[in-house]
Amino acid sequence: MSLAPPLLMEESASRTRTRSGAQVKDESSSACSLLVKYQRLVVYEEQVRQSPYDVSTWCSYMEEIEDGLSALYEAAENEKRRRKSAGGKSVEVCGRVVSPGETKSVVRELQKARIMIGERCLCLLPGSYKLWRLHLQFRCSPPFLPAHYSSVSSQHRRRFKGALIAFERSLVRMNKFPRIWLRYVTFLLTHHTDVTAIRRTFDRALLALPATQHQKVWPPYISCLAQALPKTDLLQHIPRLPATNNRNIPVETQLRVLRRHAHCFDPTARQTLAAICHHHSRWGEAAQLYFDMLNDASFVSPHGSTRHDLWLTLADICTQHPLQVKRAGLDFDAIVRAALSPCKAEEQQLGEMEGTLWTKLAGYHIRSGSFEVARSVYEEALESVSRVRDFTLIFDAYVKFEEGVVEALMELLQDDDDDDDSNEAQIKQEPTSDSTSDLDILLGDKNIQTADPQQSQNSSADVELALARAEYLMSRRPLLLNRVLLRQNPHNVGEWLKRSQLYQTQAKTRMAITAMEEAIKAVDAKKSLNGSPCTLYITLASIYETSKKDAEGARQIYKRACTDLEYDFVDADDLAQCFASWVEFELRQEQWDDALSISRTSIAPATASSEKTKSNRASRALFKSFESHSYKKRTTPPLSSFVSSREGRQSSSPSTRYPFQHQLPKEEEEEEE
Repeated sequence: MSLAPPLLMEESASRTRTRSGAQVKDESSSACSLLVKYQRLVVYEEQVRQSPYDVSTWCSYMEEIEDGLSALYEAAENEKRRRKSAGGKSVEVCGRVVSPGETKSVVRELQKARIMIGERCLCLLPGSYKLWRLHLQFRCSPPFLPAHYSSVSSQHRRRFKGALIAFERSLVRMNKFPRIWLRYVTFLLTHHTDVTAIRRTFDRALLALPATQHQKVWPPYISCLAQALPKTDLLQHIPRLPATNNRNIPVETQLRVLRRHAHCFDPTARQTLAAICHHHSRWGEAAQLYFDMLNDASFVSPHGSTRHDLWLTLADICTQHPLQVKRAGLDFDAIVRAALSPCKAEEQQLGEMEGTLWTKLAGYHIRSGSFEVARSVYEEALESVSRVRDFTLIFDAYVKFEEGVVEALMELLQDDDDDDDSNEAQIKQEPTSDSTSDLDILLGDKNIQTADPQQSQNSSADVELALARAEYLMSRRPLLLNRVLLRQNPHNVGEWLKRSQLYQTQAKTRMAITAMEEAIKAVDAKKSLNGSPCTLYITLASIYETSKKDAEGARQIYKRACTDLEYDFVDADDLAQCFASWVEFELRQEQWDDALSISRTSIAPATASSEKTKSNRASRALFKSFESHSYKKRTTPPLSSFVSSREGRQSSSPSTRYPFQHQLPKEEEEEEE
């Protein structure tokens, strides 16, 4: 059923409004001649003539006719079903007895009279909402205008157009009443009107009604579109019309209406709009909507979705469809980096999503074809995360990416080899002639393809490079994991020592020294755990002594810890242990005088001559340390006797010359013998 254009409706409505008083009198006289057979209706006619502006009288008049029609409808239904109990009985309608054979004609008379009376009262009282409601309700009633009728029936077509004109006339004065608009739309939906006409009617209602009443128009408007929407979890809350009212609504129409609803009326509907865009493959718009929801701190999902869910949905869309997201003007790289920045991470409440977002960002660049950028993202992520779970997630994705690159290059290399084999076989099968051989002699080797060996060589080099990258990545895993644990707690002495040991295992002495220097600067003696801070200096000195064979460098490390008081030890025993290691080092270097002086210095009372001594509590309490005195007691007597005997040269026994003979090399022991 096609809907009459709005201009034609307005013209017909204006013609109806400008009817003259003579036409009204003619309708009144025709109504009287029509209703003279009905006694009760004649009484109402006399009442409305006496008080034509009484709304209650007109309402009672129309209700009386409707009651009579209801009785006739029931009698006609009984006659149609041929009920023996009701068949053959007359029905009293408005003071007139109607026989069974007159039912249809009387129904037509009363329907015509009801329409005429409604038009009469509205001409006199066009501003009465009650009269308009009764008049429109009768015109839209199923007995008067069935919901499904044949388009060939001219009578029903005239009634349909008359109802449309009546609605348009009512909206001239009743355009601020939402129930009139909703009844109009329901009428259009019931009679399968064009979708465009329904949409325009809803738009007119939103323009005419004040903003405070839009909440009554939007739910049926969205319900009208809900038949064409996908049945997903996010759209279950939308009420849907019965299945008989299915319409083929264009996707663009759905999206435009839902955009207006989300941006102008209900901001929480953005998630529903994003889900519909996701269903219709509008990836750029869906990503933009999720980004706006995440930027809105006051946004609360009507479906119970958390910010974690919104982040994951946005990341999945951007990772799977990077080109569409870029065309929409969304920079996913900048979004993730801004969210993972230290100042924004707590505000966004990402929790354990850091590793997931880094992985999604790398996948975004991989699908965009930027493999080097993806590698840099993985490296940056491994250097920034502070949770073992995030590290494992990122590292596994990184390894999977490198393995995928190796497999792809291997497949390409295999395809190239197969193509070369097939080309060689084809060349062997081709017959040779003297002319072609002469031509080959003249042309020389120019016609021979020399690019294939170079290409295969480059492909094999790429495969070797990819394999080297994967192996290097796997070899770095212990160091990367150690760095994550140190970011969790930089005062973990055991992890620093483990890091130095890992570098020494890989023969990276300089990196091991750098790690120990970083540990000395990072570890706070008051917060240290899993080891004593003095082991950092001792390990660093041992690296200089054993790995670099630099005795002077090791001596400088001990001076920094013991003499210069570079590190503020909390416990005096830690400083005493550094002195003890220094003495043992000097003994290994056969510096007996230095070892004796260092041993005596360790138990000498500290003087307040320097500012460092005043501020260093461990140095002031060193002479009271039990470990210092016990170590001095073991080493000082033999060292003193050795020094004194060496000065006098009175005795030359090996035990006197070398008090720590068990520490001498075997070659020196043989020379002494």
